[in-house]
Amino acid sequence: MYVAGGYPYVISTEARYPIIGELHAVDDETLNVLDRVEGHPHHYTRREIKVDVEGSEYMAWMYFRDPHGILVPTGDYNHYLSIRKNRLPKPPV
Repeated sequence: MYVAGGYPYVISTEARYPIIGELHAVDDETLNVLDRVEGHPHHYTRREIKVDVEGSEYMAWMYFRDPHGILVPTGDYNHYLSIRKNRLPKPPV
């Protein structure tokens, strides 16, 4: 789970730990309202996932916001550039 601008979001490309949340039953009309609130499918993307509630498994919708670009794992952009530069093939002389 990440936080940006005071709002939490989950990405689908990284599984670090279970996400703690709430499970609600909603009708199609409410799901459409939630899609608009979450900006589905342009800002957040709704995907079906398995959730565990006290040992019982359910299928549920969850909204994901996947980042674009490349993760800089160290948080040091200059370090990332130096590693990337060293991995690129050298031009012929």
